[in-house]
Amino acid sequence: MGCWSSRGAIDRTETFEFDESGTAIVQIPITSDDIPGIGLQFEVVGTADRSTNGQADPSLSDRPAYATGQPTLNVPADERELTIDVAPRMSKLEPGASTELDVVVTDADGEPVADAELTVIVVDEAVLSLTNYQLRKIGRAHV
Repeated sequence: MGCWSSRGAIDRTETFEFDESGTAIVQIPITSDDIPGIGLQFEVVGTADRSTNGQADPSLSDRPAYATGQPTLNVPADERELTIDVAPRMSKLEPGASTELDVVVTDADGEPVADAELTVIVVDEAVLSLTNYQLRKIGRAHV
């Protein structure tokens, strides 16, 4: 019996056997290379009883048997998730004023991310509310 995983090409294969109860446990190691998911293909070959009129006939030799399965494992990108903390230096501004923002980007382990690339969008929420425009979260699109 065999199993392989794929992300456009076969990158891992494994052979496994079933126990006497007909069960097999196949361990698939998941790494960050598998984000956002991997496809698996299982192929099982063996034999099955031949039958006559829908009943197993022990007088006949076994027939070949074959089965396949193709599950997909979704692998979340949690370890690639970044947290952005933004603190304006001034809490209130008058029109025409300027301020600075303190920005800290940390990874999933809470460690600072050096050389993170950021985009800051400054908008007048009153103007946006007139158009019903919604800012979208772009993080998931770039993981």
